[in-house]
Amino acid sequence: MNKPQIIQEHAISLVEVKDELAKIKKRDGELNFRANKTEDYLNTIVKISPKKAKDLYKALEDLQIPRLKDMMLLLNTFNSYHFL
Repeated sequence: MNKPQIIQEHAISLVEVKDELAKIKKRDGELNFRANKTEDYLNTIVKISPKKAKDLYKALEDLQIPRLKDMMLLLNTFNSYHFL
């Protein structure tokens, strides 16, 4: 069996994970055990649309806070909406 090679690594938000799982489910017809558990978790936690998440991410990015990295922007996007 071939060993997978990582081509690119970057952080994605929970909203993007939920969207990608929906695409995989549509393509394959069903998800495996772990993907189903992840989908259940995301359906419980994520209550924001992908468009709203992108808008919040852009708003945080436009603040141009030098210490704020991509990972923190993604976390703050989720937390900003979650606690409003």
